[in-house]
Amino acid sequence: MDKVLSIMAIKLKSDRYEKHSIDIDGPGGNAFFILGRAKGYAEQLGYDSKAVLDKMQSADYIDLLIVFETFFGSVCDIKTDNKDLISSIYKRKEELYDGDHDV
Repeated sequence: MDKVLSIMAIKLKSDRYEKHSIDIDGPGGNAFFILGRAKGYAEQLGYDSKAVLDKMQSADYIDLLIVFETFFGSVCDIKTDNKDLISSIYKRKEELYDGDHDV
């Protein structure tokens, strides 16, 4: 059975705000592009951008995506058609959240 993780948002119909997104199947999937977006979002949201970027770069690409989602999932969606990558992300999240790791 496929696992689906969803965060529901309830909004007014008149709310015109559209969430940003990054299509990681194209040039937007480049780690440097994602890091650049993270730096911009961190500065806009008042986060310590160096600390966020350091955490994003502390492991592999899957961890980079997980950390991005953790900090910026409320303002930006990551989109892909790569089901293997999605499975890898959910598997890694389960490992992180079931263990003693900090995400």
